[in-house]
Amino acid sequence: MAGSLIPSLLALRLSATGGALSSKPVVVEEPPVQLPPNPIDAADDAVAEAEEAAAAAEAEAEAEAEAEADESDSDNVIRRNPRVRPFRPAPYRQKSLRRIESSAAFMTRAYSLQELERCPWRKEEALNLMNNNVSVDYGKGGPDAQLSKSFKTGLELPHGWLITARATADYELSVWVDDSDKGRRLKTVKVPKDEMVGALLVAANKKEWKGTARDGQSADVVALAVHQHFQGNYVPNDLWKELLTAVREDDDTKTGRFTLKVQGGPCLNNARSRKLYREWGFDGVNEAARGDSIQGWYATFTDGAPPPVPVAAQ
Repeated sequence: MAGSLIPSLLALRLSATGGALSSKPVVVEEPPVQLPPNPIDAADDAVAEAEEAAAAAEAEAEAEAEAEADESDSDNVIRRNPRVRPFRPAPYRQKSLRRIESSAAFMTRAYSLQELERCPWRKEEALNLMNNNVSVDYGKGGPDAQLSKSFKTGLELPHGWLITARATADYELSVWVDDSDKGRRLKTVKVPKDEMVGALLVAANKKEWKGTARDGQSADVVALAVHQHFQGNYVPNDLWKELLTAVREDDDTKTGRFTLKVQGGPCLNNARSRKLYREWGFDGVNEAARGDSIQGWYATFTDGAPPPVPVAAQ
């Protein structure tokens, strides 16, 4: 029976291969199995599509808001209830933004008055700043003779520091000038690299520097001056920071009590100067002095640390 089946099977195999025997086995391809969709993948796809749609809607809304703001600015129209308000940084951020926008570059350094005895040319440079490049405006412009005199006298005292600011790059500024021929016009002025653009002088005689057991040491803030074409570049604050470092590191002032007193003439009796000194922790000697003369305002350091800044001045 088995012998009779062999010819029929052989004939079937030959007919399937076109009459020729093949040495390779016959592979029968099966159709791919269709698996049901994964519900987790479907949920992820839905979330992704929803996020893309939300991002697109947000971008479209921002574009419409910008277009509306541009149209409002171009028409110079102020609306009572605008849908989109222009961005205005918080007050504590405005100062940082202005500083980032400033193109002025400068560096500060502290010199002890004893050190200046060995390099008198730095005294001359500081005096030149006070006499020629500082403008005091309280009814008139230009240098102030009394301020220059006090500055020169302070430089000759035996103790204290001269804190200087020096431009590290050329600086240009457009200012309004009165021309007798052309009238009022804009003029470009230049402050060259390496020029002194600010000075803070703190000085004391031997008695003040030695101090007393009760009150400690003291010194006068003789002058704080900034180049007239370098205003608005935060030079005073950097000068003050340099002074804080000098007080903290000096062997005579880093321990005990050390008081700075403002030697302020009429040119310093203005709201801008009072605000600046309050931000540094200075205070008036009495209630009347808080809003009037800055003369005699003081700030007491303890073990090299400055006084806390009042909350109202922060």
